[in-house]
Amino acid sequence: MTGKRVGDFEIIDVYDLKQEEFDRFSDEHDDFEYWQEGETIYSAEDYHDLVFGDLLPGQEFAAFKYFGTDENIVIPDAATQLGSSLFEGNEKVKSVTIPDSVKIIGDNAFKNCTALEKVKFGKGVTEISEFAFCGCTALKEIEIPSGVTVIRNGAFEGCAALTQVAISDGVERVGEYAFCNCTSLSAVKLGNGLKCIYSGAFKGCTALKNITLPQSLTSVDLYAFSESGIEELYLPKNVSDMRRCSYLNSRNLKKVEVDPENPHLMSKDNCIIRKSSGILLAAVGDFKLPVDGSLKKIDCWVFNGNRNVTELDIPEGVTHIYSSAFRCCANLRRLSLPSTLEVIGEDCFEGTSALEEIVIPAGVKEVESGAFYCSGIKRLVVKRGVEILGFNAFSECKRLAEAYIPSSVYKIDCGLFSGELFGGCNKKLCVYMEKRKNGGHEYLARFLGDVKVEFIDKAEICD
Repeated sequence: MTGKRVGDFEIIDVYDLKQEEFDRFSDEHDDFEYWQEGETIYSAEDYHDLVFGDLLPGQEFAAFKYFGTDENIVIPDAATQLGSSLFEGNEKVKSVTIPDSVKIIGDNAFKNCTALEKVKFGKGVTEISEFAFCGCTALKEIEIPSGVTVIRNGAFEGCAALTQVAISDGVERVGEYAFCNCTSLSAVKLGNGLKCIYSGAFKGCTALKNITLPQSLTSVDLYAFSESGIEELYLPKNVSDMRRCSYLNSRNLKKVEVDPENPHLMSKDNCIIRKSSGILLAAVGDFKLPVDGSLKKIDCWVFNGNRNVTELDIPEGVTHIYSSAFRCCANLRRLSLPSTLEVIGEDCFEGTSALEEIVIPAGVKEVESGAFYCSGIKRLVVKRGVEILGFNAFSECKRLAEAYIPSSVYKIDCGLFSGELFGGCNKKLCVYMEKRKNGGHEYLARFLGDVKVEFIDKAEICD
């Protein structure tokens, strides 16, 4: 496939590019009749429509190849798109002027153009695609055109010399890792039309000390500011979606507050809680878990990697602790769980290497898989009322010396391919297992692992 030569560029009809893409896919799938993406199944006709949309021949033209060696480049007006990887790895280009005719800057278009210092965007640009300017380490300032609605994933990732960014009011979404590791970035102006900031958007921006979130914002992931210099955040009243917000993700935040008029979220003592469900979404700095009944659940990953917390009392009223909530809290040595607790999620306390003792409350019906995997516990007490212990729930707990399992446990969810409850633990571990009236305790013991087991009539410690 060839296009026409315009100066130092080869310009190709985008329709021809898409036709080549469709033909290639069809050739790779003999007797192509159906195609599946996620849970959606397309017919060949549907897939054709997905690729082409309303595009007709002669409508859009992509700058497909560049043959020149100039340092200062002007894109020809004949192009309406900059093709994927058009200048990728070009170490000579220092400046680029993009005309008003260009609407889309393709994936990787300027990736690793390490000499690129200046980009002048035309008024027609509507999309900056994934990794378009990733690795442009000499780029210093960017002003996003008003027609752009989305800055896609990794668009400016690793632009280490970038100091200022002005995002126009037309931009609605800043994609994942869009400005990740822009280590010189100290000034960011967010437009008033911004609705979503995705995971890692400003991760590693160590020079960024403050940022003002616009009132238009409805969704933000605190991982967006992981390892940045930002110490305080104020969430506007329209933010309803916090997405994934673990402690590791907001490591440098000292303070976070929510607008008191926000109908969806509330903040108290550096904790952010969803009002409707009472679920803890984030906890930063010197947080204090509220004991006024507002806290009902602890979301996934909230304290993941938190090395500052050493002792914690989960308040009464909390019913759920979801997966990986306290994963790798390496300095957590004392933890008390409330009597109201019902769910301990997968990998919830995995890697809590300083934790010495754990008592599972009677209200917990199931301790899910890997819940205390590779933790430092020396003593385990499961209270009477707990019914199911998940596979590998206490595996690799090398310091565990004694464990008490009540007769209420009727299922140890382990098998031939799913590990053992105490797999990899110290072989001197003694498990005191209450006998069940209807038998079955000997069968359950098969799934404990290579440990010592003593069957007892009753363990008062489990009451």
